[in-house]
Amino acid sequence: MTWKTDKPATSQVMIYDPDGTCVWTESEQAPVTNHSVTISGLEPNTTYRYTVVSKDANGNAVTSEGSLRTLAQADTTPPTISGVNISNITDSSAIITWKTDEAATSQVKYGTTEAYGSTTPLNQKLATSHSVTLTGLDPDTTYHFRVMSKDGNGNEAMFAENQTLKTLPIIPVGYQVGNRAPDFILKDLSGKDVKLSDFRGKIVMVNFWATWCDPCIREMPHIQGVFYNWPREKLVILAIHVKDRADTAQSWISSKGYTFPVLLDSTGATGAQYDVSTGIPKTFFINADGIIKKIKEVRFSSQTEIEDILNSL
Repeated sequence: MTWKTDKPATSQVMIYDPDGTCVWTESEQAPVTNHSVTISGLEPNTTYRYTVVSKDANGNAVTSEGSLRTLAQADTTPPTISGVNISNITDSSAIITWKTDEAATSQVKYGTTEAYGSTTPLNQKLATSHSVTLTGLDPDTTYHFRVMSKDGNGNEAMFAENQTLKTLPIIPVGYQVGNRAPDFILKDLSGKDVKLSDFRGKIVMVNFWATWCDPCIREMPHIQGVFYNWPREKLVILAIHVKDRADTAQSWISSKGYTFPVLLDSTGATGAQYDVSTGIPKTFFINADGIIKKIKEVRFSSQTEIEDILNSL
């Protein structure tokens, strides 16, 4: 504790414990105007009242009262890491998740050997549930990794075990089952750009149709039923209107009261990517990793038929 007096005086402090017991520090008899007294033996995270006392050469005393609170005891224990898990592995990325028993940062060391060599950027947000995405990985390659977390007091933990993951082989882009679905950007009926790859992580049902296609028209109520029943965070439906005018699609959709998203492929370029020259309707079921898992080349006979396919993905 430090304080000043306007003329030389002694230095002493009286400390009151929480139970009311008072303890005096040893009086510093040398008269000074800048006073400093060290108080030791206090309990952590505890409030104390105090009185500072100074006496001049004539024995005149002055006091000042106040209170202080000591800091909590320093945390020197690193977080405990558990539940390390690998998910969403692709040919170039993977997601690593884990938990800690206290709020901490998130970071991963990784590489093709146990020397690692690469480290993800530090996520300084303190949390107990951690998720780090590894990107730019080589396809069909085994990677070693270890997760790391540091608590708010700077205590760092690294998971004890070296772990491995293997990326998938390169998946060719194409319109067949097992291929990565060709990406596209098309405008919806409001003129907004919609990009297929923006829906990675969700199931996507891409249906090619036209107003002049009778089987297409007959399956639309079943598609609307699925759109109504399935949660948006799980399923995306994109009905691509091919080789026809935008106003024709807009008028027809509005007249029927359908609410699923309609995209416009007026030139037929996206339809060509998906080989719809063999006829429409044609529907592609794309999983959360962007891979085509099922193709339906004729109309759906019921809503249940669509949902059975979705439930199988």
